[in-house]
Amino acid sequence: MPTMIFSSVFKNSGVSSKTGNPFSMPRANVLVPFTGRQSANFQSNGAGLSTIELNVGDNCFDALQAQFVGKFKGLPVPIDVDTSMGEGGVTIIVGVKPAA
Repeated sequence: MPTMIFSSVFKNSGVSSKTGNPFSMPRANVLVPFTGRQSANFQSNGAGLSTIELNVGDNCFDALQAQFVGKFKGLPVPIDVDTSMGEGGVTIIVGVKPAA
């Protein structure tokens, strides 16, 4: 169960304007080491942490949000989670270790 550093946990929901169907998209922003990129036409240099947005399974969103809110004091929060690979190699958070 890897420990990830969370900067936010949120859920976007609404009704699709195209289909009229409701949707819910639980997400989390996780801090990762900054990775520079170099090519002939583009350079990205720096140091520190970047954020990536990960999908969160509906089955564990409430537990993740509760743990984040309980620990959040204005700083990023480390939380132990289980992950899985979804379609297209997308990482999905599928489980949350209970808070210690």
